[in-house]
Amino acid sequence: MGNLARAIANAMYDFKNGTIETIDELIEQLDNDINNVSVKVWREDKRIPLPKYGKEGDACCDIYCKSVEYDSDKDRYIVHTGLHFALPDEYEMELRPRSSNTKTEFYVPNAPGTLDWGYRGELLVIFKGRTNKYLLSAFKELKDTVRFMLGVKNHSLDKCSQYFDKAVYEFPYRAMTDDFEGDRICQLLVRRREQITWEEVETLEELGTTERGEGGFGSTGGTGETKVEETTATENTESQADDEPAKVSGTTQNRFAK
Repeated sequence: MGNLARAIANAMYDFKNGTIETIDELIEQLDNDINNVSVKVWREDKRIPLPKYGKEGDACCDIYCKSVEYDSDKDRYIVHTGLHFALPDEYEMELRPRSSNTKTEFYVPNAPGTLDWGYRGELLVIFKGRTNKYLLSAFKELKDTVRFMLGVKNHSLDKCSQYFDKAVYEFPYRAMTDDFEGDRICQLLVRRREQITWEEVETLEELGTTERGEGGFGSTGGTGETKVEETTATENTESQADDEPAKVSGTTQNRFAK
């Protein structure tokens, strides 16, 4: 039995046996059981804050950085949280970047990340820089070589140096110390997962038809194509066709003007 079904069954059992006496109490009990989930968590270090909501009504909890490890082979940063979870049956954990992440030059490459029910290892969050470090190093070597060969001050190379300095950035998130709890590095969401049962059919027609049909890859818009508005039969007379340009959407009307 799933957690949702179990919550309903327990509440109805208590209502039937008098433990819950009123409909309002039954609704309150169901609301509490259905909208709240208990997740077991173990912290490697008690100084690490538990995931917590920033404001009332937030969908996700903030996760804090315990320590940061740099993987030079893959040019990525591995953020350790020191947190281990045991999710209830039929639940999964989703990791999302924080909105403030857009202010940095780093991103979470596998966002949204997923922590499955069976995983008991440490929650790790991966970050990568938007510019590969090997590309930056190659550019610096090339720039320094050209400057050495010229042997003189060069305005273009100076501009290259300025741009290079802007492209070289440090990992922005700080790890936990004795007097600092660590930066918030991502968001966590726990939600109930559905178990899929596939109902295979023998023909494409058995899937039914829709207005969209097999259209994909931008077929519903965003292709940049001009759409000519259809007119009614009464509007589309020969005299109007001679006197008025075709009606088109947006600023593309000039293309069809006579």
